Amino acid sequence: MSTQKHLSPSVWAELFLLAVLWGAVFFANRIALDEIGPLTLVAHRTLWAALLLWLVIFATQTPLPRSPRLWGAFLVMGLLNNLIPFGLLNFAQLTIESGLASIFCRHGVGRVARRAFSCPTSASR
Repeated sequence: MSTQKHLSPSVWAELFLLAVLWGAVFFANRIALDEIGPLTLVAHRTLWAALLLWLVIFATQTPLPRSPRLWGAFLVMGLLNNLIPFGLLNFAQLTIESGLASIFCRHGVGRVARRAFSCPTSASR
């Protein structure tokens, strides 16, 4: 198996588009937080994404799972992967810059929390 040594221009364009979208989300969140609360923002974000996904499901005629246990797993996954992290990030963006929030998002909530609670603050020095 050969390894890729160079990125094609189309891959660079996709990477640039990803970076612009990623940064724009945090920038837009910060602007929206001036008008609405953090949990309302999370609700809007997940509502519009869910509507889009339901449209894709209906357009592709994908069969829906019937198991209540599976829907329960979807609920838990939604809480752990969307509501809790995005809610915490939105609350954080009330006091920190969007760029810092995007870095925290990249490193995961657990890792950031461990760092925050293990580092001495400037007030305790």
